[in-house]
Amino acid sequence: MRVCSINIVLFILLSPVAQAQVNLVPNPSFEDTLNCAGSYVTSNIEIAYPWYSASNSTSDFYSSYLNCGYPASSSYPNSLSAFHGSSYSGLYMYGGIWREYIGVKLLDTLEAGKEYCVSFRVVRRSIFGGGTDSFGAYFDQDSIYDPINTNLSYIPQIESPFGDIPTDTSTWKLISGKFTANGDERFMALGNFRDNANTTYSIVDSNVGGFAYYHFDSVWVFLCEETVGITENQNESFSFTILNETLFYDINSDELSYDISIIDMKGRVVYSESYKSQMDQPISLRGLSDGLYILNYTSPGRHIAKKFFYNRQ
Repeated sequence: MRVCSINIVLFILLSPVAQAQVNLVPNPSFEDTLNCAGSYVTSNIEIAYPWYSASNSTSDFYSSYLNCGYPASSSYPNSLSAFHGSSYSGLYMYGGIWREYIGVKLLDTLEAGKEYCVSFRVVRRSIFGGGTDSFGAYFDQDSIYDPINTNLSYIPQIESPFGDIPTDTSTWKLISGKFTANGDERFMALGNFRDNANTTYSIVDSNVGGFAYYHFDSVWVFLCEETVGITENQNESFSFTILNETLFYDINSDELSYDISIIDMKGRVVYSESYKSQMDQPISLRGLSDGLYILNYTSPGRHIAKKFFYNRQ
């Protein structure tokens, strides 16, 4: 694998076309634990500042860090490893009338008329036998909080598909959607915003308790337009698609010598290779974290940079 030269890295980082929209969610994987102290008996989500419980119930924090939240590691009984990093949150999505929510203030106010993409990962906790499809993300201009422990009566802009109940207790499932912002949204809350009559709920494991409890990790909010290629000319002779953790690219030219590289938003080269053939080569993305990347095509006569958002399926 060829190491990309420093002048190419600097070009990508300093060029105006490479300015990327960052994730608007602070502490998106609950890794920052400034408020962590004491035994795991103290396990509220407020450990992972600036996240907070958006209702009167106590949303939970899990981490593999010693004495910080509930244990989060596949080596602990009834626990699992985080989707990203070492930490994640936990919510009662259906506990009779009981609901739990987490909220956070975004890094910036959403822009009016802009389309935003939202995604997060969920997995069912094994010691609870209930399952639901009622996963929502609600956005508002004001801090989202109500001192109750039943459902918050908001209409979420993002909801998971009806009937698609995550039942696995080890594989993190992607929940995603997009919406057009009013332009004053600065806060977000996650949870089940439906009452019992409108919540899809079923027992998926009759051997354990019947409540539906899920873990959340890797929360993203970003401008959808940032997922398209940096080079917007539709006549470009370089295109790509991503399927099953593999990037397939297509070069519509006679150039036989070219370089392909992928750079993350910290300027790190995560893939780089030189090719001496016109044959397009698939690139495995296995092992990459969710996030924005820049795909570079460099030949003796030109350089093309395209930006993409990678979400493991």
